[in-house]
Amino acid sequence: ERYNKRKEIHLTAACKGGRCITAKEAASVISDVIGIRMKVSEASKTVISQGYENFIFVEDTKFKLLTGVARAKKDNVSGDNFSILRMESGECMLALSDGMGTGEDASEESETVMSLLEQMIEAGFKAETAIRLINSSLVLKSDKQTFSTLDLAMVDLFTGMCEFIKIGAAATFIKRDSWVETISSDTLPVGMMSNVDFKLITKKLYEGDIIIMVTDGVLDSIEEVNKEAIMEEIILDIKSTNPQEIANQILERMLAKSNYSPSDDMTVLCAGIWLK
Repeated sequence: ERYNKRKEIHLTAACKGGRCITAKEAASVISDVIGIRMKVSEASKTVISQGYENFIFVEDTKFKLLTGVARAKKDNVSGDNFSILRMESGECMLALSDGMGTGEDASEESETVMSLLEQMIEAGFKAETAIRLINSSLVLKSDKQTFSTLDLAMVDLFTGMCEFIKIGAAATFIKRDSWVETISSDTLPVGMMSNVDFKLITKKLYEGDIIIMVTDGVLDSIEEVNKEAIMEEIILDIKSTNPQEIANQILERMLAKSNYSPSDDMTVLCAGIWLK
């Protein structure tokens, strides 16, 4: 039993009589026996053959996350970068970073932020600690000032709880049935100040909820002052529950508002949560 009370089973196994079975089949049998849904660890082999080998089975999550991404760029290279990182701990990280400006310099800035974030999260750092370390790394760069926005959602697929961290980022939207909730922040991007300021918001997600994360270029396509309210209406008007289709439709409508000539890079990242 791990520190988080989740079960893990280590099995030394082989098949008799020249047969083979998949580790997935074994996981199904184990689940029936212990009454807890188990799956094969990513660290294990997928087939149990005639020679004895070690296999690891871990507790399966209650929820699954399906994602979709749609992008448009102003120049040859997009200054936006994103990451979708699924971890064996049962968490999934969704992240967007918008480098200042457009083109290769902006892309390099946001790519640096995404790369550092992925490495630290995979190494087991908490999101808040990773962000502070990334900020310190960018501030201490001696050659030039580097700063990017960071929009982060950490989804726990066991509980449905989601932590949103926004640093200089555009609003995030959660669609549930016939209403949309907006999560916004007025913090500065990472790399600008020695002490990073970020907003952390925790929300409970339910079956069928859709998270919609966008970069500034998406909202800036809306000329009206109440950009977030207009975006809520656009999201409500989209009837699809497919995250990729939702991302495509949002981007298409935003491009139409700018006559298909975006003034900034645009990225839409959507994720839907469903019970397994």
